[in-house]
Amino acid sequence: MRVLIVGEEDSRTALAAVRGLGRAGWLVGVGSAAPGSLSAASRWTRHLHRIPSPELDVRAFLEAVNQAITRVGYELVIGVDDASVMALSARRAAIQATVPYGAHDAVLAATDKLRLGEIAARAGFRTPRTVAGTSGNLDAWTGPAVVKCRMHWRPTRQGPEPRLEAMLVPGPAEAARRVEQILQTGGEPMLQEVVTGQLMAFVAVVDQRGRLVARLQQRTERTWPVPTGVSVRATTVPVDPELAKRAAVLLEDLGWFGLVQLQFLAADESDPWLIDVNGRPYGSLSLAHAARLNPLDVWARLATGRTVPGKADAAAGVRYQWLEGDLRRACSEHRGGLLADVADCLRHAPGAAHSVASFTDPWPGFRYTGYLAARLARKLRPTGGEAEP
Repeated sequence: MRVLIVGEEDSRTALAAVRGLGRAGWLVGVGSAAPGSLSAASRWTRHLHRIPSPELDVRAFLEAVNQAITRVGYELVIGVDDASVMALSARRAAIQATVPYGAHDAVLAATDKLRLGEIAARAGFRTPRTVAGTSGNLDAWTGPAVVKCRMHWRPTRQGPEPRLEAMLVPGPAEAARRVEQILQTGGEPMLQEVVTGQLMAFVAVVDQRGRLVARLQQRTERTWPVPTGVSVRATTVPVDPELAKRAAVLLEDLGWFGLVQLQFLAADESDPWLIDVNGRPYGSLSLAHAARLNPLDVWARLATGRTVPGKADAAAGVRYQWLEGDLRRACSEHRGGLLADVADCLRHAPGAAHSVASFTDPWPGFRYTGYLAARLARKLRPTGGEAEP
């Protein structure tokens, strides 16, 4: 039982993946461009490998992955960022271990925000109206829009995809400027209807027969950045059977296998908007572990032909917090005042699952604290007689 995790070196997601697989009995190796990472400090990381990002050189990435496989004998390779997932999926024939994804077309369709809307509609999900960021569509657009890149990264691209986050703009003129920025960096822009609601997610592991063998549903109470960021507070809730039924239809239509996270915006008393399909480990994965579900272990066992327990749902009522993100949100949002909001963040921490802090695996937390302290010191360091803003 040997698995290699590849991707972003200081990713909280990678750390959660390492912990989940390590606790389930897998020998875990971590491959990244800079192996001195959060994951490297985990008690569950047995091997470190220097593996360059596929964004810079896909061939070098594949060669380094295969060298790690040969050295340790990994059965399975899992990517924890978009570029690694896309490169592994597209070039799986060249990888000397199992790459645990469905057909590459399914991976492409899930990450292509223009194609996703059509597939989601067939499953009965609402999705925001989304169009390519062409001059004709800009001329026809009225009102606010979310402007984003169509895909995070493509294996055929030479060099990194532009790191331009989704931007909420008030109208067509501002949308046109953002579209031009994306075009200048080589990206493919698109316009999306603005929808509102509470962020929620449905997580599942799909077996080779298309069955959902592990399920979790969570509701987000706070995000950072506000309002379009990631979860900094979330709670597991009972799985909605109707939502799960439609999710199964969507995933069967995609031809999906393995881990998937469907993200929604849910307004009161209305069907949720499906806004994203994520086919890799995700930021709040530690919440699943605290709720007695280990989706990566289930996925890895399915991919390597091992038996898995019967269908399981995560326990409801379990809380998650990304404390740093929550504090940054408090400093920006000031719910009830800055001091009151910061105090509320600290009160929420005990009893919550955290993505870095862990009593049973403390060293990543110490390393992360040192990283945050160094970053704060740099911000406070005088420059030309004045502190940095």
